[in-house]
Amino acid sequence: MSKTVKKVFYYIFTFVQIAMVVGLKVVHDLSSKKAGVNHHLRFYKSKYNNEIFTTVNLLTFKVIIGIVMILLLIALAYYIFKKKKTHILLDFIISILCCILLIWMLTSTTPMSLLVYPFMVLVTVLELVIEIIKIFIII
Repeated sequence: MSKTVKKVFYYIFTFVQIAMVVGLKVVHDLSSKKAGVNHHLRFYKSKYNNEIFTTVNLLTFKVIIGIVMILLLIALAYYIFKKKKTHILLDFIISILCCILLIWMLTSTTPMSLLVYPFMVLVTVLELVIEIIKIFIII
Protein backbone atom coordinates (compact mmCIF):
# COMPACT_ATOMS: atom_id res chain seq x y z
CA MET A 1 0.00 0.00 0.00
CA SER A 2 1.34 3.42 -0.88
CA LYS A 3 1.95 6.12 1.69
CA THR A 4 -0.87 8.28 0.35
CA VAL A 5 -3.43 5.50 0.69
CA LYS A 6 -2.19 4.75 4.20
CA LYS A 7 -2.57 8.40 5.19
CA VAL A 8 -6.09 8.56 3.74
CA PHE A 9 -7.15 5.45 5.68
CA TYR A 10 -5.49 6.79 8.81
CA TYR A 11 -7.37 10.09 8.63
CA ILE A 12 -10.68 8.38 7.80
CA PHE A 13 -10.30 6.12 10.83
CA THR A 14 -9.42 9.11 13.00
CA PHE A 15 -12.51 10.96 11.78
CA VAL A 16 -14.69 7.91 12.54
CA GLN A 17 -13.27 7.76 16.07
CA ILE A 18 -14.03 11.42 16.69
CA ALA A 19 -17.54 11.00 15.24
CA MET A 20 -18.25 8.06 17.58
CA VAL A 21 -17.20 10.02 20.66
CA VAL A 22 -19.23 13.06 19.60
CA GLY A 23 -22.23 10.84 18.86
CA LEU A 24 -21.98 9.25 22.30
CA LYS A 25 -21.89 12.71 23.89
CA VAL A 26 -24.98 13.75 21.91
CA VAL A 27 -26.88 10.62 22.97
CA HIS A 28 -25.86 11.23 26.59
CA ASP A 29 -27.13 14.83 26.40
CA LEU A 30 -30.39 13.74 24.77
CA SER A 31 -30.97 11.05 27.41
CA SER A 32 -31.98 13.70 29.92
CA LYS A 33 -34.00 15.83 27.49
CA LYS A 34 -35.98 13.49 25.27
CA ALA A 35 -38.30 10.87 26.73
CA GLY A 36 -37.99 8.55 23.72
CA VAL A 37 -34.20 8.47 23.94
CA ASN A 38 -34.43 7.97 27.71
CA HIS A 39 -36.81 5.00 27.37
CA HIS A 40 -34.73 3.50 24.58
CA LEU A 41 -31.55 3.73 26.65
CA ARG A 42 -33.26 2.29 29.74
CA PHE A 43 -34.59 -0.67 27.77
CA TYR A 44 -31.25 -1.49 26.16
CA LYS A 45 -29.32 -0.92 29.37
CA SER A 46 -31.46 -3.48 31.21
CA LYS A 47 -31.28 -5.86 28.24
CA TYR A 48 -27.49 -5.65 27.94
CA ASN A 49 -26.97 -5.87 31.72
CA ASN A 50 -28.97 -9.11 31.82
CA GLU A 51 -27.45 -10.67 28.70
CA ILE A 52 -23.95 -9.30 28.10
CA PHE A 53 -22.69 -7.62 31.26
CA THR A 54 -23.08 -10.58 33.58
CA THR A 55 -20.50 -11.27 36.29
CA VAL A 56 -18.83 -14.08 34.34
CA ASN A 57 -18.73 -12.09 31.13
CA LEU A 58 -17.28 -9.02 32.87
CA LEU A 59 -14.42 -11.11 34.24
CA THR A 60 -13.80 -12.58 30.79
CA PHE A 61 -13.84 -9.11 29.21
CA LYS A 62 -11.35 -7.82 31.78
CA VAL A 63 -8.97 -10.73 31.16
CA ILE A 64 -9.14 -10.29 27.38
CA ILE A 65 -8.56 -6.54 27.66
CA GLY A 66 -5.66 -7.14 30.06
CA ILE A 67 -4.06 -9.53 27.57
CA VAL A 68 -4.52 -7.02 24.74
CA MET A 69 -2.95 -4.31 26.90
CA ILE A 70 0.06 -6.51 27.70
CA LEU A 71 0.51 -7.31 23.99
CA LEU A 72 0.29 -3.61 23.17
CA LEU A 73 2.94 -2.79 25.77
CA ILE A 74 5.24 -5.49 24.37
CA ALA A 75 4.70 -4.21 20.81
CA LEU A 76 5.35 -0.66 21.97
CA ALA A 77 8.63 -1.66 23.58
CA TYR A 78 9.63 -3.62 20.47
CA TYR A 79 8.95 -0.77 18.07
CA ILE A 80 10.68 1.80 20.23
CA PHE A 81 13.84 -0.22 20.97
CA LYS A 82 14.23 -2.39 17.87
CA LYS A 83 12.61 -0.50 15.03
CA LYS A 84 13.24 3.03 16.33
CA LYS A 85 9.77 4.07 15.19
CA THR A 86 8.65 6.60 17.74
CA HIS A 87 6.07 8.27 15.48
CA ILE A 88 3.51 5.61 16.36
CA LEU A 89 3.92 6.30 20.06
CA LEU A 90 0.71 8.37 20.21
CA ASP A 91 -1.40 5.56 18.74
CA PHE A 92 0.06 3.06 21.19
CA ILE A 93 -0.61 5.42 24.11
CA ILE A 94 -4.21 5.98 23.00
CA SER A 95 -4.82 2.25 22.64
CA ILE A 96 -3.31 1.51 26.06
CA LEU A 97 -5.43 4.29 27.59
CA CYS A 98 -8.51 2.74 25.93
CA CYS A 99 -7.63 -0.57 27.61
CA ILE A 100 -7.26 1.12 30.99
CA LEU A 101 -10.52 3.01 30.47
CA LEU A 102 -12.34 -0.21 29.55
CA ILE A 103 -11.08 -2.03 32.63
CA TRP A 104 -12.15 0.93 34.79
CA MET A 105 -15.59 1.06 33.16
CA LEU A 106 -16.11 -2.68 33.69
CA THR A 107 -14.95 -2.48 37.33
CA SER A 108 -16.26 0.80 38.71
CA THR A 109 -19.88 1.43 39.60
CA THR A 110 -19.75 5.09 38.60
CA PRO A 111 -20.08 4.61 34.81
CA MET A 112 -22.51 1.72 35.34
CA SER A 113 -25.03 4.17 36.75
CA LEU A 114 -25.18 6.13 33.48
CA LEU A 115 -27.89 5.33 30.96
CA VAL A 116 -25.38 5.27 28.11
CA TYR A 117 -23.15 2.73 29.87
CA PRO A 118 -23.54 -0.13 27.33
CA PHE A 119 -22.99 2.25 24.45
CA MET A 120 -20.02 3.82 26.23
CA VAL A 121 -18.39 0.39 26.55
CA LEU A 122 -19.18 -0.38 22.91
CA VAL A 123 -17.71 2.90 21.67
CA THR A 124 -14.55 2.39 23.75
CA VAL A 125 -14.10 -1.14 22.37
CA LEU A 126 -14.55 0.17 18.84
CA GLU A 127 -12.06 2.96 19.55
CA LEU A 128 -9.54 0.34 20.72
CA VAL A 129 -10.07 -1.81 17.62
CA ILE A 130 -9.71 1.18 15.31
CA GLU A 131 -6.53 2.29 17.12
CA ILE A 132 -5.03 -1.18 16.66
CA ILE A 133 -5.96 -1.08 12.96
CA LYS A 134 -4.34 2.35 12.68
CA ILE A 135 -1.17 1.00 14.29
CA PHE A 136 -0.98 -1.76 11.71
CA ILE A 137 -1.66 0.71 8.88
CA ILE A 138 1.25 2.90 9.97
CA ILE A 139 3.71 0.03 10.33
